[in-house]
Amino acid sequence: MKVWKLGIFSLILILGGCKEHETVQPAPSTSKSPHVTTEEALKDMSEEIYQCLRNEDFDCLSEYIPDNGSVLFSPYAAIGENPVRLKKENLPSLMDDSSLYTWGIGDGSGIPIELTAKNFVHKFLLNNPYPDPDEVIFDKLEDRGNAMMNIKDYFPGGHTIEYYFKGTDSNGFMDWTSLYFVYVKDDGGKWRLAALIHNQWTI
Repeated sequence: MKVWKLGIFSLILILGGCKEHETVQPAPSTSKSPHVTTEEALKDMSEEIYQCLRNEDFDCLSEYIPDNGSVLFSPYAAIGENPVRLKKENLPSLMDDSSLYTWGIGDGSGIPIELTAKNFVHKFLLNNPYPDPDEVIFDKLEDRGNAMMNIKDYFPGGHTIEYYFKGTDSNGFMDWTSLYFVYVKDDGGKWRLAALIHNQWTI
């Protein structure tokens, strides 16, 4: 009997020792990498494109346009019937292009806006003195002037990021401006730049 009890006791000690040295595997992680929303991705892309514009680097800007694609430019959010569309391949040398383009019709004057690309960028796309917008707005098209914007007519499935500059108190905030970045999906399903559209108070 004593031998039998001693054997059981020894077995318990052996099993207990094994348990002490057993490696416990951690539970598999259930955490996932942070999901980047379309809004966040397009806001980041707009910031990068805006820096390209401020640096007058259209080679940089062309990287956001699909191959064989083009980008539409408009001086107002009420896009005219024949807006300027420039192909990706023509963008890198655009600031040195001396050609005059008809970008639209001047608000209030009815006179065609005929400018070089560089002058158009300075007069419209970068016509505010501030490096940062007061608001960055996703997919909310607000008519602030008297002209009816028609961005969605041209890009019905697109997304917009608006850089809104509220203007100055001394001018009753009538000198506000906006810059719209319009994005559409390319053939591979990636969001790419489709238009750069300026807006301001219109008569």
